[in-house]
Amino acid sequence: MSKKLLTGSFVALITPFNKDGSVDFVAFRSLLKFQEDNGTSAVLIMGSTGETSMLAPERRRKSSLSAPR
Repeated sequence: MSKKLLTGSFVALITPFNKDGSVDFVAFRSLLKFQEDNGTSAVLIMGSTGETSMLAPERRRKSSLSAPR
């Protein structure tokens, strides 16, 4: 297994929600774009700020698919 040194800024993003409890994908994409525009090396979605437990499996899947690779 090769070892690679991780460098740069790694940011744990929040998942924004609408008032009805659905994921606010417009705001989510805006947060991702901001990080990209400002040189963030990587983002962590749905795993560090606790909101994952509030999402149904389909909403988790949709959130993951909307994040760029």
